[in-house]
Amino acid sequence: MSYFLKIESADSGVVRLGLLKPTLLLLANGESLVQISTNLKRSKKTIGNRLKVASRLNLVTKFQREYFLTDFGNNFLSEGDSIINDRFSQKQLEILTKFVMENPFFSPVTFTIFSIIESVFVLSKSNYPVLFHKLRDYFIESIGKASTWKQEKAKDTATYIFSNYACELQLLAKVRNHFYLTPLGIHAILLLQLNRSIKLIESQK
Repeated sequence: MSYFLKIESADSGVVRLGLLKPTLLLLANGESLVQISTNLKRSKKTIGNRLKVASRLNLVTKFQREYFLTDFGNNFLSEGDSIINDRFSQKQLEILTKFVMENPFFSPVTFTIFSIIESVFVLSKSNYPVLFHKLRDYFIESIGKASTWKQEKAKDTATYIFSNYACELQLLAKVRNHFYLTPLGIHAILLLQLNRSIKLIESQK
Protein backbone atom coordinates (compact mmCIF):
# COMPACT_ATOMS: atom_id res chain seq x y z
CA MET A 1 0.00 0.00 0.00
CA SER A 2 2.90 2.35 0.79
CA TYR A 3 3.97 2.14 -2.88
CA PHE A 4 1.39 4.79 -3.79
CA LEU A 5 2.41 7.02 -0.90
CA LYS A 6 6.04 6.99 -2.06
CA ILE A 7 5.29 8.13 -5.62
CA GLU A 8 6.16 11.78 -6.07
CA SER A 9 4.99 14.00 -8.87
CA ALA A 10 7.51 15.58 -11.24
CA ASP A 11 8.75 18.99 -10.14
CA SER A 12 10.45 20.01 -13.38
CA GLY A 13 9.84 19.72 -17.07
CA VAL A 14 10.12 21.22 -20.53
CA VAL A 15 7.22 23.16 -22.00
CA ARG A 16 6.63 20.58 -24.74
CA LEU A 17 7.98 17.09 -25.30
CA GLY A 18 8.97 18.05 -28.84
CA LEU A 19 11.70 20.27 -27.39
CA LEU A 20 13.56 17.10 -26.41
CA LYS A 21 14.19 16.19 -30.04
CA PRO A 22 17.26 18.40 -30.79
CA THR A 23 18.96 17.26 -27.58
CA LEU A 24 18.27 13.59 -28.31
CA LEU A 25 19.57 13.86 -31.88
CA LEU A 26 22.82 15.49 -30.76
CA LEU A 27 23.19 12.93 -27.98
CA ALA A 28 22.80 10.21 -30.62
CA ASN A 29 25.77 11.78 -32.44
CA GLY A 30 27.92 11.27 -29.35
CA GLU A 31 27.86 14.84 -28.06
CA SER A 32 28.21 15.57 -24.36
CA LEU A 33 25.95 17.80 -22.28
CA VAL A 34 28.43 20.69 -22.67
CA GLN A 35 28.65 20.23 -26.45
CA ILE A 36 24.88 20.04 -26.80
CA SER A 37 24.55 23.18 -24.70
CA THR A 38 26.99 25.01 -26.98
CA ASN A 39 25.41 23.80 -30.24
CA LEU A 40 21.86 24.62 -29.19
CA LYS A 41 22.86 27.87 -27.47
CA ARG A 42 21.11 26.83 -24.27
CA SER A 43 22.43 26.74 -20.72
CA LYS A 44 23.76 23.49 -19.28
CA LYS A 45 20.94 23.64 -16.75
CA THR A 46 18.33 23.73 -19.54
CA ILE A 47 19.92 20.83 -21.41
CA GLY A 48 20.36 18.91 -18.18
CA ASN A 49 16.68 19.40 -17.43
CA ARG A 50 15.72 18.12 -20.88
CA LEU A 51 17.88 15.04 -20.40
CA LYS A 52 16.32 14.48 -16.97
CA VAL A 53 12.83 14.50 -18.51
CA ALA A 54 14.04 12.20 -21.31
CA SER A 55 15.43 9.76 -18.74
CA ARG A 56 12.06 9.72 -16.99
CA LEU A 57 10.52 8.64 -20.29
CA ASN A 58 13.08 5.83 -20.71
CA LEU A 59 14.72 7.56 -23.69
CA VAL A 60 18.12 8.10 -22.07
CA THR A 61 20.08 6.73 -19.14
CA LYS A 62 22.87 8.22 -17.05
CA PHE A 63 26.15 6.47 -16.25
CA GLN A 64 29.08 8.15 -14.49
CA ARG A 65 27.74 11.67 -15.14
CA GLU A 66 27.27 10.98 -18.85
CA TYR A 67 23.99 10.45 -20.67
CA PHE A 68 23.38 7.75 -23.28
CA LEU A 69 20.40 6.75 -25.37
CA THR A 70 18.61 3.61 -24.20
CA ASP A 71 17.63 0.88 -26.66
CA PHE A 72 14.12 2.32 -26.48
CA GLY A 73 15.56 5.78 -27.20
CA ASN A 74 17.47 4.53 -30.24
CA ASN A 75 14.39 2.76 -31.60
CA PHE A 76 12.34 5.88 -30.91
CA LEU A 77 14.72 8.14 -32.90
CA SER A 78 14.86 5.67 -35.79
CA GLU A 79 11.17 6.33 -36.42
CA GLY A 80 11.71 10.02 -37.17
CA ASP A 81 13.86 12.34 -39.26
CA SER A 82 17.23 13.81 -38.32
CA ILE A 83 16.20 17.44 -38.73
CA ILE A 84 17.07 19.59 -35.72
CA ASN A 85 13.63 20.94 -34.84
CA ASP A 86 11.05 20.52 -32.10
CA ARG A 87 8.64 18.19 -33.88
CA PHE A 88 8.47 14.45 -33.32
CA SER A 89 6.93 12.36 -36.06
CA GLN A 90 3.47 10.88 -35.61
CA LYS A 91 5.04 7.43 -35.32
CA GLN A 92 7.38 8.63 -32.57
CA LEU A 93 4.49 10.12 -30.62
CA GLU A 94 2.56 6.87 -30.96
CA ILE A 95 5.54 4.91 -29.61
CA LEU A 96 5.95 7.29 -26.68
CA THR A 97 2.22 7.24 -25.95
CA LYS A 98 2.24 3.45 -25.90
CA PHE A 99 5.15 3.43 -23.45
CA VAL A 100 3.51 5.95 -21.11
CA MET A 101 0.17 4.12 -21.20
CA GLU A 102 1.80 0.80 -20.37
CA ASN A 103 4.05 2.24 -17.64
CA PRO A 104 2.07 4.78 -15.57
CA PHE A 105 4.32 4.31 -12.52
CA PHE A 106 7.64 4.26 -14.38
CA SER A 107 8.70 7.72 -13.18
CA PRO A 108 7.43 11.00 -11.71
CA VAL A 109 6.84 12.27 -15.26
CA THR A 110 4.68 9.34 -16.41
CA PHE A 111 2.83 9.41 -13.09
CA THR A 112 2.12 13.15 -13.38
CA ILE A 113 0.92 12.82 -16.97
CA PHE A 114 -1.56 10.22 -15.77
CA SER A 115 -2.51 12.42 -12.82
CA ILE A 116 -3.61 15.27 -15.07
CA ILE A 117 -5.57 12.90 -17.33
CA GLU A 118 -7.27 11.39 -14.29
CA SER A 119 -8.05 14.91 -13.01
CA VAL A 120 -9.91 15.67 -16.25
CA PHE A 121 -11.69 12.33 -15.97
CA VAL A 122 -12.89 13.03 -12.41
CA LEU A 123 -13.92 16.62 -13.09
CA SER A 124 -15.73 15.67 -16.30
CA LYS A 125 -18.37 13.90 -14.20
CA SER A 126 -19.73 17.27 -13.05
CA ASN A 127 -18.69 19.70 -15.81
CA TYR A 128 -17.52 18.85 -19.30
CA PRO A 129 -15.41 20.03 -21.00
CA VAL A 130 -13.11 20.93 -18.10
CA LEU A 131 -11.95 24.53 -17.74
CA PHE A 132 -8.24 25.21 -17.21
CA HIS A 133 -8.61 26.86 -13.81
CA LYS A 134 -10.83 24.04 -12.55
CA LEU A 135 -8.30 21.49 -13.76
CA ARG A 136 -5.40 23.42 -12.24
CA ASP A 137 -6.85 23.56 -8.74
CA TYR A 138 -7.89 19.91 -8.63
CA PHE A 139 -4.70 18.66 -10.33
CA ILE A 140 -2.36 20.49 -7.94
CA GLU A 141 -4.27 19.19 -4.92
CA SER A 142 -4.45 15.63 -6.27
CA ILE A 143 -0.66 15.33 -6.65
CA GLY A 144 0.02 16.84 -3.23
CA LYS A 145 1.77 19.97 -4.48
CA ALA A 146 -0.51 22.66 -3.02
CA SER A 147 2.06 23.54 -0.35
CA THR A 148 5.01 23.31 -2.77
CA TRP A 149 3.60 25.25 -5.71
CA LYS A 150 1.96 28.01 -3.68
CA GLN A 151 2.18 30.83 -6.23
CA GLU A 152 -0.52 31.04 -8.89
CA LYS A 153 2.15 31.28 -11.58
CA ALA A 154 3.77 28.03 -10.43
CA LYS A 155 0.40 26.26 -10.44
CA ASP A 156 -0.44 27.62 -13.90
CA THR A 157 2.97 26.61 -15.28
CA ALA A 158 2.81 23.05 -13.93
CA THR A 159 -0.71 22.53 -15.25
CA TYR A 160 0.24 24.07 -18.60
CA ILE A 161 3.31 21.85 -18.98
CA PHE A 162 1.71 18.51 -18.11
CA SER A 163 -1.49 19.23 -20.02
CA ASN A 164 0.77 19.96 -23.01
CA TYR A 165 2.40 16.55 -22.58
CA ALA A 166 -0.98 14.83 -22.41
CA CYS A 167 -2.18 16.69 -25.51
CA GLU A 168 1.00 15.90 -27.46
CA LEU A 169 0.50 12.23 -26.63
CA GLN A 170 -3.13 12.56 -27.80
CA LEU A 171 -4.49 11.57 -24.39
CA LEU A 172 -6.22 14.93 -23.94
CA ALA A 173 -7.50 17.54 -26.38
CA LYS A 174 -7.58 21.28 -25.68
CA VAL A 175 -9.94 23.76 -27.33
CA ARG A 176 -10.07 27.39 -26.15
CA ASN A 177 -8.76 26.58 -22.67
CA HIS A 178 -11.19 23.67 -22.29
CA PHE A 179 -9.98 20.09 -21.94
CA TYR A 180 -11.54 16.96 -23.39
CA LEU A 181 -10.71 13.30 -22.88
CA THR A 182 -9.76 11.53 -26.10
CA PRO A 183 -10.59 7.85 -26.74
CA LEU A 184 -6.91 7.11 -26.00
CA GLY A 185 -7.19 9.09 -22.78
CA ILE A 186 -10.15 7.02 -21.62
CA HIS A 187 -8.23 3.85 -22.48
CA ALA A 188 -5.27 5.20 -20.49
CA ILE A 189 -7.46 5.69 -17.41
CA LEU A 190 -8.65 2.07 -17.66
CA LEU A 191 -5.04 0.90 -17.88
CA LEU A 192 -4.14 3.07 -14.88
CA GLN A 193 -6.89 1.48 -12.81
CA LEU A 194 -5.73 -1.97 -13.91
CA ASN A 195 -2.11 -1.23 -13.00
CA ARG A 196 -3.18 0.15 -9.61
CA SER A 197 -5.04 -3.08 -8.91
CA ILE A 198 -1.99 -5.15 -9.89
CA LYS A 199 0.27 -3.08 -7.61
CA LEU A 200 -2.15 -3.47 -4.71
CA ILE A 201 -2.35 -7.22 -5.24
CA GLU A 202 1.46 -7.45 -5.37
CA SER A 203 1.74 -5.46 -2.15
CA GLN A 204 -0.33 -8.09 -0.33
CA LYS A 205 2.09 -10.90 -1.18
